[in-house]
Amino acid sequence: MKMVGSILFGSLLACQAACANPLEEALSAYVEGLRTGNVKTLEKLFLKDGQFCLNGADGIECSSFAAVLPTWAAKPDPGARGKVRAMEVIGDSMASVTYELQFGERSYVDHLLLYIQEGHWVVVAKTTFIETEPT
Repeated sequence: MKMVGSILFGSLLACQAACANPLEEALSAYVEGLRTGNVKTLEKLFLKDGQFCLNGADGIECSSFAAVLPTWAAKPDPGARGKVRAMEVIGDSMASVTYELQFGERSYVDHLLLYIQEGHWVVVAKTTFIETEPT
């Protein structure tokens, strides 16, 4: 019985690496790009013509990802981290994700809309709420 448990546990560990959720795997490019300041890494996830909106002090401001990705990458944060709060996959090609991001001195909650494009998940729209402001 102990041998069977060891085999099953070993299979589970192997599957965690090999059977990773493709959507969560794609989202790892978000944090990795912010940690390293690498625009190319961010461009793997965010559609250049996609839209980013933030409801800030001056009201709702929207930009294309092509315009904002270089500004995000300009201030890398090796301590950046993120996690999925909620995820809904619709059919086999569309998803909605609520994503919590710690970047710099701020905490953000993003709503991301994604599609499959050329076999990979891409973010086509992102709205952001700043959960905590720097002190």
